Amino acid sequence: MARYEFDGIDHLMAQLDADANSVMERAERGLYRGGEILADALREEAAATFKEPTGELAGKVKADRTIKRTVSSRSIEVYARGTYKGKRGSARRAATVAFVVEYGRRNDMSANPWNRRANEKTGDAIGEAIHEEMFGK
Repeated sequence: MARYEFDGIDHLMAQLDADANSVMERAERGLYRGGEILADALREEAAATFKEPTGELAGKVKADRTIKRTVSSRSIEVYARGTYKGKRGSARRAATVAFVVEYGRRNDMSANPWNRRANEKTGDAIGEAIHEEMFGK
């Protein structure tokens, strides 16, 4: 009967776990950077798109500081938060106002895809930011 013995396997397993954690930490830093890039682009696009003089909705766009985790993916949300008063003065959810501007209403308001334009403009920059965090410059 043969007997196989491995010395140091515990150290190897700990090192592999540490490497996996390091990769995930770098990926999450890349997500934060990408979220900030997208938030900046959304604010710029909102300022260029909306007809409001206050810039209130553009100021409400923020990236989450909490990463959503599933077994196989990580994500970060970037959207308008808080309440929006606008010209009417009645408080509404800023996310709802941004959604209506993006997709329009049935009869009286056409879509103005400001969110889509910002996403298209920043796709490469976000990819580069994540790549830099993962692999360095």
